[in-house]
Amino acid sequence: MFRTTKLEQNLYEPNVVVNKVAFRFLSVLPGMVTLKGTLSPEPEGQGTWVRASFEKPKLSLLGLPALVRVHSFS
Repeated sequence: MFRTTKLEQNLYEPNVVVNKVAFRFLSVLPGMVTLKGTLSPEPEGQGTWVRASFEKPKLSLLGLPALVRVHSFS
């Protein structure tokens, strides 16, 4: 139903992460889901892990601006 065409993760200084998943709905309609968030290091002694806090996902279809926010589960 949703054929993935591209996966992307970008990290920007000082602490921004942007994930994107491009797809084709029913192999015809192009779309993209974008997740923007911030990173913070885990407490001392936890290794090299970071914690990401994301905003609500944004859904874009047919290359139009992302006006619809996808429901997120908490």
